[in-house]
Amino acid sequence: MTSIIRYKQFLSLLLIFPMLLSAGVTGKITGKVVDAGTSEPLIGVNVIVDGTGIGASTDIDGYYNIIGIPPGSYSIRASYIAY
Repeated sequence: MTSIIRYKQFLSLLLIFPMLLSAGVTGKITGKVVDAGTSEPLIGVNVIVDGTGIGASTDIDGYYNIIGIPPGSYSIRASYIAY
């Protein structure tokens, strides 16, 4: 009886283990937003991944980090109020 239970536990682990390995596969998009004319960093620019609700704002140096992106190719859009 216990060998059947152990076999079921082993089989369950064998089926679940590959899902656990692939669960952590995400990417990151990083960059810097600067003024085209002066090359000064732009603070507070909203950078959004098109087609998703995922995005970030630039920091004081113009850098942004968007984490938790599934692997693939994406287009991003930047928006800045009154610019």
